Amino acid sequence: MRAKRLFATLTVSVLVTLGACSGDGGTEDEGTPTTEAQPGGTLRLGAVKDCRAACDPQRQQDQFPTTLFDCCLLRTLVKVEPAPEGPTFIGDISEDPVVSDDGLEFEFTLREGVRFGPPIDRPVTAEDFIATFERALSPATEAFDAANYRVIEGAEEFAAGEAPTISGLEAPSPNVLRIRLSEAAPLFLPNLASVSAAPIPPELMQGHAKDYGRFLVSTGPYMVEGIDAVDVSGQQEPASGYRPGQALVLVRNPAWDRASDPIRGDYAYPDSVEVTIGGSVEDYSLKIDRGELDMQIDGTPPASALRRYSTDEALQARVVTEETAAVVYSTMTVAAPPFDDEHVRRAVNWIVDKSAVIRLIGGPLNGTVAHHVFPNVSIGGALADYRPFGTANDAGDPERAMEEMAQSAYDSDGDGRCDAPECTGVIMLGSPESPGAEIAQSIADDLEAIGLEIDVQLLENRYELLDEPSNRVPMNTWAAWGTAPYDPSEIAGPVFHSEFIGPKACCNEVLLGATPSQLDGWGFASDSVPSVDADIEACDQMPLGQQRSDCWVALNQRITEMAVWIPLYEEKITRIVSENVVAAPWSPLYQFIAFEQVSLSPDG
Repeated sequence: MRAKRLFATLTVSVLVTLGACSGDGGTEDEGTPTTEAQPGGTLRLGAVKDCRAACDPQRQQDQFPTTLFDCCLLRTLVKVEPAPEGPTFIGDISEDPVVSDDGLEFEFTLREGVRFGPPIDRPVTAEDFIATFERALSPATEAFDAANYRVIEGAEEFAAGEAPTISGLEAPSPNVLRIRLSEAAPLFLPNLASVSAAPIPPELMQGHAKDYGRFLVSTGPYMVEGIDAVDVSGQQEPASGYRPGQALVLVRNPAWDRASDPIRGDYAYPDSVEVTIGGSVEDYSLKIDRGELDMQIDGTPPASALRRYSTDEALQARVVTEETAAVVYSTMTVAAPPFDDEHVRRAVNWIVDKSAVIRLIGGPLNGTVAHHVFPNVSIGGALADYRPFGTANDAGDPERAMEEMAQSAYDSDGDGRCDAPECTGVIMLGSPESPGAEIAQSIADDLEAIGLEIDVQLLENRYELLDEPSNRVPMNTWAAWGTAPYDPSEIAGPVFHSEFIGPKACCNEVLLGATPSQLDGWGFASDSVPSVDADIEACDQMPLGQQRSDCWVALNQRITEMAVWIPLYEEKITRIVSENVVAAPWSPLYQFIAFEQVSLSPDG
């Protein structure tokens, strides 16, 4: 599944306490772990997939290791706490930032006591942030979100090699950073919460454009084991605590000052964190059962395990679940027949049995039916009751689907079934992974009722095909995209704006906004397709607030009713924890479980 940093939540930080209590409200049974926070112990985690890009925080955005960067290794200037009325910014390395009235100038005063850990072991300075932005904007780094920083004055010239420095970055003193933007950017401050903006010491930038993650220097409460043995001035061997494809070990960072950290300072409970890399979700599930692993970071627990834990009263407390700002969907390319006809796309939306999809993902613990393209939390729940293709029990409505299909030019006799040659052998790409493969077949079976004969192709490299429009792929299923829990712009732009059509961009697979010349060059018969470019640009220029939110709500409705997607479900993050875990708090700041706040049983 293609995913962009999927996990965000609107909930406040909740301390999930675990452990059996007597059914009559009496005291805990003898031997039951206390629900009070317990410092100490080793938190044992499992990661299905290893880091990409050598765990470089500027070159990847995967759940592992980003969740560990956020909680444990890397601090940023600010963090963002989402709320229905709009986000709140909390100073992390910086005191509360000062922002000019026009939103173009920012001043950050760095807190005392913030230091790089070993082997650097010195205070973090404003110049370090300047060097970090320069690294992110350097083409050699290939930073995943360099575009977020191109609004800094002089950033474009620096990135193009036309200027030696970024004119909009200043360090008038070691603890003061000033940033000027070339244009208003409402999401610039929230973007500074990304780990790609966490300070990197210049001492370790040289020679590590592609593998800095192997030499990562911490500013948080933990560090990679063995990083203190790296010789900054001599031959540099990677930290011993990260063995690619095998394990990552974190230990306490002696340079971290609790008093300087308003977010993590009261916690950092585990003494160490051990991550096993490369196991399957089935293997990790068994190890969690046996108490050999405390929880998995990425991947979804097996459906069988979720059913067992969610239905057994003795185990239910060990299931941690939260909503996310992520939606899973299928796409229909608006230039590819028969989906160049809106009636066909709408018929498809009417016919799909979404309740079957929920069963295939393991039930409602893993997701709730999606009825529109933007996640509910990203628009403050404003469209919680909006169901333009809603059906009884979310099981699909063949009658409504056939009525819609009968209006299509691809239904020559108006009987509600697609009967043109273009309705046969329609390629749908999907994932060979479970439940992606099963979901693809379920949707294909649904579409038979309206005359669409689907050729399901389950490919590991499907996105290589989708990113090249000349392949003219009609459908793709079990795709996912996430956004901030307070703003859907990270979906609206990359997925629906024409700027993000391949082959040199990603990920407008439905080709909204493609020009006639582009369509002709890619071999499509259609000479025009709808566009929402102007709508996206209008919303994105508005400052954070109700007007911006209302704009996104209206656009959400427009795109949903154009039926370029089949919104399948809004994801939840669900994890099963071992009996050794006393408390597993969920942090809206990290948009995931706060591992540094996990409390372990002293008997574990």
